[in-house]
Amino acid sequence: MLPTFQDTVDCNAVFERDPEAMLQAATWTYTYSNISEEPFWNKIHADYNKCATISKYFGFAQSPLSDEENYFPFAYVIDAIESFTQMYFMLGAIYQPQNIYCITVDGTSSLVFQKAMSLLADCFQNIFIIQTPSSRVYSFQKVRSIFSCLKFLVQNDHRWKQVLFMNGEDFPLKTNLEMVRIFKQLDEVFMVDIEPFNTSLIPLKYKHKKPPVPLWKSNIAATFSRESADFMFKNPKFWELYDYLKLIERPEDGLWGSLAGNPGDINIPGGFNAAEFWEEIKLSIEKVYKPLAYKVKIPTSDDPFPLYSYYIMRVKVKWLMENAYLV
Repeated sequence: MLPTFQDTVDCNAVFERDPEAMLQAATWTYTYSNISEEPFWNKIHADYNKCATISKYFGFAQSPLSDEENYFPFAYVIDAIESFTQMYFMLGAIYQPQNIYCITVDGTSSLVFQKAMSLLADCFQNIFIIQTPSSRVYSFQKVRSIFSCLKFLVQNDHRWKQVLFMNGEDFPLKTNLEMVRIFKQLDEVFMVDIEPFNTSLIPLKYKHKKPPVPLWKSNIAATFSRESADFMFKNPKFWELYDYLKLIERPEDGLWGSLAGNPGDINIPGGFNAAEFWEEIKLSIEKVYKPLAYKVKIPTSDDPFPLYSYYIMRVKVKWLMENAYLV
């Protein structure tokens, strides 16, 4: 089997604040670049009790960790990636038996990967797999696969209260209990980032076709209440937006922000006025950056760009360098 955290780190010593053990824990990394996933899968598959083996090695919780969490279950929509070990570790970290998980699996992925994902559904009654045609990023098939899962969750009689969207490379930075307490305070707000939509994504041949609601750009990773999910499937205006997104490039960019940010057109529970919100965002940005004198910095060998002030794909370079063990 692949080496686990417990094989390398003395957890008892960590709890006793032993410096060497704490350093081992902080610098431990999970790598399998030189290990084929297929032999690893074969070992799991050959085990008499596959489900117990998965729970043991990947840390799947067997019971709710608190009454508070048990009474506020989440639903997850997860877009699987082509690495079942990474998916298993990610799921083991976020899995709670009171939650419900719907995972979309690309039908063109490897047979080993598909079998490994199907085994999760066999082992855990609250994990469901939906196989889709090729759902490459930025295609409408990606949106369609997401809504296949969401439709399943809405029709399921599970008592989930909040849905979260993730892909196989995401990882929550809060514990399940912390998220329960946060969402209780937010009181069913539809949470999504927004910015003005890039109209160049609308093909020239469809420029004349007016969208059913003003478009706003957002990330596919969003979270909203079950009430919001129930509402959208019954709302005709939402389905007009859904059909319109089939015409444009990168349709997922125009999904959640356009749906939640137009209360005059789609008065979805937890929604907000995106135009007003964007004005507030711009004012906040101006307050921070306007006092700063903007100067173009020319790097030299003696005075290069300071890495601590630059970002790559939302990740601060200095933070990345200091926390390389997390990558």
